[in-house]
Amino acid sequence: MVYMLAFILLEYHAAQNFSGYEQHAGKNIDALVVFFGDFDDDGNISEESRRRLYFAVDLYKNGTGKNIIFVGGWRPLKNLYGSALMAKMAAEMGVRPSDIFYDMTSRDTINNWREAEKIIKGHNFKKVILVSSVFHLMRIEKMIDIEDDITAFLAAYKEDAATPSKSFLDSFSEYNYNVASILTYLVFPSGLYQLTIGKLRN
Repeated sequence: MVYMLAFILLEYHAAQNFSGYEQHAGKNIDALVVFFGDFDDDGNISEESRRRLYFAVDLYKNGTGKNIIFVGGWRPLKNLYGSALMAKMAAEMGVRPSDIFYDMTSRDTINNWREAEKIIKGHNFKKVILVSSVFHLMRIEKMIDIEDDITAFLAAYKEDAATPSKSFLDSFSEYNYNVASILTYLVFPSGLYQLTIGKLRN
């Protein structure tokens, strides 16, 4: 009961702080940084990845961000590159290819940000929005260090208006995953944590 109550309260808190478009209007954002979710059983990007992608493209099209950076989704043994697939889909959805960037070597949240940071600094971007789901953004806040010369905001799609749609069970499963992940991150030494993630995401 306590665990379920924590889920409801955290989801409400995150929705109030991260969700929607309006809070980012007029901020002159250089780039949207989209964190890959996962693949489905057929090697296509998952529904969760698509929710983040569609939300980012909407942000781009309404003028919230000038560029989109996709990070994550490298699965070396399967020869899969999630961020590259998202970039291709974004171009097909009308994002100008010159406004799209992506990495090819990250597969966990910490390295996702490190690769994003290289792109951000390489193009002298100053203001970015990190785009993901509400629970992943709460974990991102605890796991990454953002340098002082980068101003970063957080944005998540609205759970009750996502495309593809997201059920209560989907949200609760994601909550469980992120709780387990942050606990593992806090308990394991940094190197062991990333080695473990690397083994799971080959």
